[in-house]
Amino acid sequence: MSDARIFIAIPLFNRRAVVEQCVPTVRVSPDDTVILYDDGSTEYDSGFWETMNPHVTGLQMAVDSIGIDAQRKNHFKDFWARRDEFTHLYLCDSDAPHDPNWRTHALDLQARYSAPICLYRTRTHADYDNNIFADLPSEDVIWQRFSPGVSLLLTTAHVERIMAHLPEGPWAWDWAVPGLLGYRMAVSRVSHVDHIGWHGLHDRNVEPRKVSTERCLMPTEGLKQKRGEVMGELKLNDC
Repeated sequence: MSDARIFIAIPLFNRRAVVEQCVPTVRVSPDDTVILYDDGSTEYDSGFWETMNPHVTGLQMAVDSIGIDAQRKNHFKDFWARRDEFTHLYLCDSDAPHDPNWRTHALDLQARYSAPICLYRTRTHADYDNNIFADLPSEDVIWQRFSPGVSLLLTTAHVERIMAHLPEGPWAWDWAVPGLLGYRMAVSRVSHVDHIGWHGLHDRNVEPRKVSTERCLMPTEGLKQKRGEVMGELKLNDC
């Protein structure tokens, strides 16, 4: 989809070394916009923001942390306020390495299947009871009721459905969004996004030179190489 214009929202909270390696892998088109949403971090300075250029279009900084659920609500609102400028909203994490061809692949899947697209396939979600409702070898996606929140491509029409039911109060966004979209999420059979869990929200007690065992399934060769580069720069063992 050559005329696609993607609004990309990436939340971050500290973990500077990981962010510096992962955010630049989210390669984009000149027509895309990448906004970093800093959730009250303490690790960043002007030197960090210089390393993010030209990968990042803009930055929003919060003095106090509001958490990922409130962050994502703001991402939907910000996209909706600028919806005439873009064709898609892409939500990803700042600790998620991307295959160099992630954008082309995601847009191709979205055009073919007309569904929310996730590029990060995991064993955890595959093992949820009754989560997978269609897995046809002839298709490039696996159909799930819920998909990981690490990677999610939505059209303006998808976001419109979310905005119609966006709650005023708290929500668990990565569970709520699939529900509001009909529990019909298309997860790429071949992963184009991985995850570096080291020292993240769900891996605070992992050994210092180890990473989370939560890894993508069937990564592309490009993603394998990119993950290896990231792990090498972080000087982490790849478990």
